[in-house]
Amino acid sequence: MTAAVIVALVLHSTVRLKRWTAERPAASAVADLCALLELAVDSGMGLHEALRWSAAFADHTLRPGIYLVLRTAPHLGLARALRDARGPAASLLRALARPFDTGAAVGPVLAGLRERLEAEHLAAVETRLQRLPVKLLLPLALLMLPGLLLMIVAPALFDALSRFG
Repeated sequence: MTAAVIVALVLHSTVRLKRWTAERPAASAVADLCALLELAVDSGMGLHEALRWSAAFADHTLRPGIYLVLRTAPHLGLARALRDARGPAASLLRALARPFDTGAAVGPVLAGLRERLEAEHLAAVETRLQRLPVKLLLPLALLMLPGLLLMIVAPALFDALSRFG
């Protein structure tokens, strides 16, 4: 019985871990890409060069969308390619189209986006952490509490039985 519960808990946690890693690019990897772009732009690179440089270090799930923008930029122009971006990093790339088109500074836009993405990621982590005690209640009650009770009650029970016996 206990072994079946342990196997079920392990399988459930691995499925949840796979689902969590599948959701990761939407939050953390895009924030990392934003930080890379911010670093490249602040060092003096143009936006096209910054995209090319940061794509090499970005998460593998974000690269196809960045490379698509870089491939279509010579034909459509970088602003249009950014507006037509697709994939997990599309929100970041689309947000870069307006400052690039108007000639505004891209650095402050990247800093604001990075802070917003990191805040969203931290909020998601905090909500998961708030649910953690409820999720740990079942394993605690089924696996640890019986052993703890046995350790506490068994010596007193043996002592009482030895006095009567």
